[in-house]
Amino acid sequence: MENIEFKKEIESPITEEGKAILKTEKRKVSYRGFLIEYDHYFYEDQSTGERFTTTEIDEFHMRSWIDTFNKKYPRIP
Repeated sequence: MENIEFKKEIESPITEEGKAILKTEKRKVSYRGFLIEYDHYFYEDQSTGERFTTTEIDEFHMRSWIDTFNKKYPRIP
């Protein structure tokens, strides 16, 4: 899996002139019938506490699930 860095702080799309901070938590997802644990990245609005992701983060999560699955359950030719 490639190393990617997300901005630690961005302007929040939720509140005017508000900031959102990058956070992470452990989560599990079912992928192809298997449970995969991963680090879930998200931004949290500092005023409201509302959480959201970006398209870039969502794509990163999906690639990480696929990579983890392929490493754990390699195809046998």
